[in-house]
Amino acid sequence: MAGVKSKETTFKLPRYLRLNRGSMWFDIEGETSSGIKLYAVDTVFVGRGSYPSDKQVEDIKKRTGAIPDVPEVPRDKFSNQNFVDYGYVAADKNKFPWYVDTQTIPNKKLSRIILAFKHGILVEADPKAPPQQSEPTSQVKDFKNNNKGERVFIGQNKEMYKKLQALAFDDLRSFVQSFPKNDDAKNNLIDLFHYEQKGYNRLERPRIEVLDLIKSKLKEFGPTMSAIRVNED
Repeated sequence: MAGVKSKETTFKLPRYLRLNRGSMWFDIEGETSSGIKLYAVDTVFVGRGSYPSDKQVEDIKKRTGAIPDVPEVPRDKFSNQNFVDYGYVAADKNKFPWYVDTQTIPNKKLSRIILAFKHGILVEADPKAPPQQSEPTSQVKDFKNNNKGERVFIGQNKEMYKKLQALAFDDLRSFVQSFPKNDDAKNNLIDLFHYEQKGYNRLERPRIEVLDLIKSKLKEFGPTMSAIRVNED
Protein backbone atom coordinates (compact mmCIF):
# COMPACT_ATOMS: atom_id res chain seq x y z
CA MET A 1 0.00 0.00 0.00
CA ALA A 2 1.32 3.43 -0.93
CA GLY A 3 1.69 5.94 1.87
CA VAL A 4 0.45 9.43 1.10
CA LYS A 5 1.66 11.90 3.73
CA SER A 6 -0.16 14.94 5.03
CA LYS A 7 0.58 17.37 7.87
CA GLU A 8 -1.54 15.36 10.28
CA THR A 9 -1.20 11.72 9.30
CA THR A 10 -0.17 9.23 6.64
CA PHE A 11 -3.03 7.96 4.52
CA LYS A 12 -2.68 4.38 3.29
CA LEU A 13 -3.87 3.85 -0.27
CA PRO A 14 -4.15 0.30 -1.67
CA ARG A 15 -1.69 -0.42 -4.44
CA TYR A 16 -4.36 -1.65 -6.87
CA LEU A 17 -7.73 0.05 -7.33
CA ARG A 18 -10.76 -0.66 -9.51
CA LEU A 19 -13.99 1.15 -10.25
CA ASN A 20 -16.81 0.41 -7.82
CA ARG A 21 -19.53 2.71 -9.19
CA GLY A 22 -20.59 3.45 -12.72
CA SER A 23 -19.10 2.07 -15.93
CA MET A 24 -16.09 4.39 -16.32
CA TRP A 25 -14.03 6.93 -14.38
CA PHE A 26 -11.45 9.35 -15.80
CA ASP A 27 -8.83 11.55 -14.15
CA ILE A 28 -7.32 13.23 -17.18
CA GLU A 29 -7.90 16.97 -16.73
CA GLY A 30 -5.45 19.43 -15.16
CA GLU A 31 -1.75 19.51 -14.35
CA THR A 32 -2.17 17.35 -11.22
CA SER A 33 -4.32 14.67 -12.89
CA SER A 34 -3.10 11.08 -12.81
CA GLY A 35 -4.00 10.53 -16.45
CA ILE A 36 -5.79 7.25 -15.76
CA LYS A 37 -8.98 5.92 -17.33
CA LEU A 38 -10.80 3.05 -15.64
CA TYR A 39 -13.63 0.95 -17.01
CA ALA A 40 -15.98 -1.59 -15.46
CA VAL A 41 -17.37 -3.08 -18.64
CA ASP A 42 -16.70 -6.20 -20.70
CA THR A 43 -18.02 -4.69 -23.92
CA VAL A 44 -17.73 -1.24 -25.46
CA PHE A 45 -19.74 0.50 -28.17
CA VAL A 46 -17.56 1.16 -31.22
CA GLY A 47 -20.27 3.01 -33.12
CA ARG A 48 -21.39 2.86 -36.72
CA GLY A 49 -20.56 6.20 -38.28
CA SER A 50 -16.91 5.40 -38.99
CA TYR A 51 -17.64 2.11 -40.77
CA PRO A 52 -19.67 1.64 -43.99
CA SER A 53 -22.11 -1.26 -43.90
CA ASP A 54 -21.68 -4.34 -46.10
CA LYS A 55 -24.55 -3.04 -48.24
CA GLN A 56 -22.85 0.34 -48.69
CA VAL A 57 -19.65 -1.41 -49.77
CA GLU A 58 -21.57 -3.46 -52.33
CA ASP A 59 -23.32 -0.34 -53.65
CA ILE A 60 -19.95 1.40 -54.14
CA LYS A 61 -18.63 -1.65 -56.01
CA LYS A 62 -21.65 -1.67 -58.35
CA ARG A 63 -21.58 2.08 -58.89
CA THR A 64 -17.85 2.58 -59.48
CA GLY A 65 -16.53 -0.88 -60.22
CA ALA A 66 -13.87 -0.37 -57.56
CA ILE A 67 -13.49 -1.99 -54.17
CA PRO A 68 -13.55 0.79 -51.57
CA ASP A 69 -10.64 1.04 -49.16
CA VAL A 70 -12.42 0.74 -45.80
CA PRO A 71 -11.16 -0.17 -42.33
CA GLU A 72 -11.97 -3.61 -40.98
CA VAL A 73 -15.23 -3.48 -39.08
CA PRO A 74 -15.00 -4.94 -35.55
CA ARG A 75 -17.33 -7.93 -35.30
CA ASP A 76 -19.71 -8.03 -32.38
CA LYS A 77 -21.33 -11.14 -30.86
CA PHE A 78 -24.08 -10.95 -33.48
CA SER A 79 -21.55 -10.79 -36.36
CA ASN A 80 -22.97 -7.35 -37.05
CA GLN A 81 -26.30 -8.82 -38.21
CA ASN A 82 -28.45 -7.51 -35.34
CA PHE A 83 -29.38 -3.89 -36.10
CA VAL A 84 -30.56 -3.04 -32.56
CA ASP A 85 -27.50 -4.32 -30.71
CA TYR A 86 -24.91 -3.79 -33.43
CA GLY A 87 -21.68 -2.13 -32.36
CA TYR A 88 -20.81 -3.65 -28.96
CA VAL A 89 -17.50 -5.54 -28.99
CA ALA A 90 -15.29 -7.09 -26.32
CA ALA A 91 -13.23 -4.44 -24.52
CA ASP A 92 -9.48 -4.53 -25.15
CA LYS A 93 -8.08 -4.53 -21.60
CA ASN A 94 -5.01 -2.64 -22.84
CA LYS A 95 -7.19 0.23 -24.06
CA PHE A 96 -9.90 -0.19 -21.43
CA PRO A 97 -8.10 -1.16 -18.19
CA TRP A 98 -10.25 -2.23 -15.24
CA TYR A 99 -7.65 -1.51 -12.51
CA VAL A 100 -4.76 0.86 -11.80
CA ASP A 101 -1.44 0.37 -10.01
CA THR A 102 -1.17 3.44 -7.76
CA GLN A 103 2.57 2.90 -7.26
CA THR A 104 3.11 3.96 -10.88
CA ILE A 105 1.60 7.41 -10.17
CA PRO A 106 3.55 10.22 -8.45
CA ASN A 107 2.16 11.23 -5.03
CA LYS A 108 1.44 14.78 -6.23
CA LYS A 109 -0.99 13.35 -8.82
CA LEU A 110 -2.94 11.09 -6.45
CA SER A 111 -5.32 13.65 -4.95
CA ARG A 112 -8.39 12.81 -7.05
CA ILE A 113 -7.72 9.08 -6.75
CA ILE A 114 -7.59 9.39 -2.95
CA LEU A 115 -10.83 11.36 -2.95
CA ALA A 116 -12.55 8.78 -5.14
CA PHE A 117 -11.27 5.98 -2.88
CA LYS A 118 -12.50 7.71 0.28
CA HIS A 119 -15.96 8.11 -1.25
CA GLY A 120 -16.17 4.50 -2.43
CA ILE A 121 -15.99 5.26 -6.16
CA LEU A 122 -12.72 3.33 -6.30
CA VAL A 123 -12.06 0.24 -4.17
CA GLU A 124 -9.15 -2.14 -3.64
CA ALA A 125 -8.56 -4.53 -6.53
CA ASP A 126 -6.88 -7.89 -7.05
CA PRO A 127 -5.27 -7.84 -10.53
CA LYS A 128 -5.54 -11.65 -10.70
CA ALA A 129 -9.27 -11.64 -9.97
CA PRO A 130 -11.21 -9.24 -12.20
CA PRO A 131 -14.79 -8.61 -11.00
CA GLN A 132 -17.46 -10.65 -12.72
CA GLN A 133 -20.24 -8.74 -14.40
CA SER A 134 -23.69 -10.01 -13.49
CA GLU A 135 -26.85 -9.71 -15.51
CA PRO A 136 -29.31 -7.16 -14.10
CA THR A 137 -32.18 -8.72 -12.20
CA SER A 138 -34.66 -6.03 -13.24
CA GLN A 139 -35.65 -4.69 -16.63
CA VAL A 140 -34.27 -1.20 -15.98
CA LYS A 141 -33.22 0.24 -19.32
CA ASP A 142 -32.15 3.87 -19.40
CA PHE A 143 -30.73 3.87 -22.95
CA LYS A 144 -31.40 2.46 -26.39
CA ASN A 145 -30.09 3.04 -29.92
CA ASN A 146 -32.31 4.99 -32.30
CA ASN A 147 -32.64 4.24 -36.02
CA LYS A 148 -29.49 6.28 -36.68
CA GLY A 149 -27.45 4.14 -34.33
CA GLU A 150 -27.24 6.92 -31.74
CA ARG A 151 -27.45 6.12 -28.02
CA VAL A 152 -30.44 7.95 -26.58
CA PHE A 153 -31.85 8.19 -23.06
CA ILE A 154 -35.27 6.56 -22.55
CA GLY A 155 -35.35 6.47 -18.73
CA GLN A 156 -38.38 7.51 -16.74
CA ASN A 157 -37.25 11.08 -16.00
CA LYS A 158 -35.89 12.63 -19.16
CA GLU A 159 -36.08 16.15 -17.77
CA MET A 160 -33.68 15.39 -14.90
CA TYR A 161 -31.33 13.64 -17.34
CA LYS A 162 -31.38 16.69 -19.63
CA LYS A 163 -30.54 18.99 -16.72
CA LEU A 164 -27.46 16.94 -15.82
CA GLN A 165 -26.36 16.97 -19.45
CA ALA A 166 -26.92 20.69 -20.05
CA LEU A 167 -26.25 22.64 -16.86
CA ALA A 168 -22.90 23.78 -15.47
CA PHE A 169 -22.49 23.36 -11.71
CA ASP A 170 -23.52 26.92 -10.79
CA ASP A 171 -26.68 26.63 -12.90
CA LEU A 172 -27.39 23.18 -11.51
CA ARG A 173 -27.04 24.51 -7.97
CA SER A 174 -29.58 27.27 -8.69
CA PHE A 175 -31.91 24.71 -10.25
CA VAL A 176 -31.70 22.34 -7.26
CA GLN A 177 -32.16 25.14 -4.72
CA SER A 178 -35.31 26.29 -6.52
CA PHE A 179 -37.17 23.01 -5.83
CA PRO A 180 -40.41 23.48 -3.85
CA LYS A 181 -41.18 21.21 -0.88
CA ASN A 182 -43.60 18.70 -2.38
CA ASP A 183 -43.59 15.02 -3.35
CA ASP A 184 -43.03 15.65 -7.06
CA ALA A 185 -39.98 17.77 -6.31
CA LYS A 186 -38.64 15.12 -3.94
CA ASN A 187 -39.05 12.36 -6.53
CA ASN A 188 -37.32 14.50 -9.16
CA LEU A 189 -34.42 15.13 -6.78
CA ILE A 190 -34.10 11.41 -6.04
CA ASP A 191 -34.00 10.64 -9.77
CA LEU A 192 -31.45 13.43 -10.26
CA PHE A 193 -29.34 11.95 -7.47
CA HIS A 194 -29.36 8.42 -8.90
CA TYR A 195 -28.64 9.61 -12.44
CA GLU A 196 -25.66 11.57 -11.13
CA GLN A 197 -24.47 8.47 -9.25
CA LYS A 198 -24.50 6.60 -12.56
CA GLY A 199 -22.50 9.36 -14.25
CA TYR A 200 -25.30 10.54 -16.53
CA ASN A 201 -23.65 13.92 -17.12
CA ARG A 202 -21.25 15.58 -19.54
CA LEU A 203 -18.21 14.25 -17.63
CA GLU A 204 -19.59 10.68 -17.63
CA ARG A 205 -18.64 10.16 -13.99
CA PRO A 206 -20.25 10.93 -10.63
CA ARG A 207 -19.40 14.37 -9.24
CA ILE A 208 -19.09 14.52 -5.47
CA GLU A 209 -20.03 18.19 -5.32
CA VAL A 210 -23.29 17.51 -7.22
CA LEU A 211 -24.19 14.51 -5.06
CA ASP A 212 -23.55 16.56 -1.91
CA LEU A 213 -25.66 19.40 -3.30
CA ILE A 214 -28.64 17.11 -3.96
CA LYS A 215 -28.30 15.29 -0.63
CA SER A 216 -28.24 18.60 1.20
CA LYS A 217 -31.47 19.68 -0.53
CA LEU A 218 -33.11 16.31 0.12
CA LYS A 219 -32.55 16.75 3.86
CA GLU A 220 -35.17 19.49 3.74
CA PHE A 221 -37.77 16.86 2.77
CA GLY A 222 -37.17 14.51 5.71
CA PRO A 223 -34.64 12.09 7.19
CA THR A 224 -34.72 9.36 4.53
CA MET A 225 -34.42 8.85 0.79
CA SER A 226 -36.65 6.33 -0.98
CA ALA A 227 -35.09 3.61 -3.12
CA ILE A 228 -34.52 4.16 -6.83
CA ARG A 229 -37.69 3.63 -8.81
CA VAL A 230 -37.75 0.93 -11.52
CA ASN A 231 -38.65 1.99 -15.03
CA GLU A 232 -41.90 0.64 -16.37
CA ASP A 233 -41.82 -1.35 -19.57
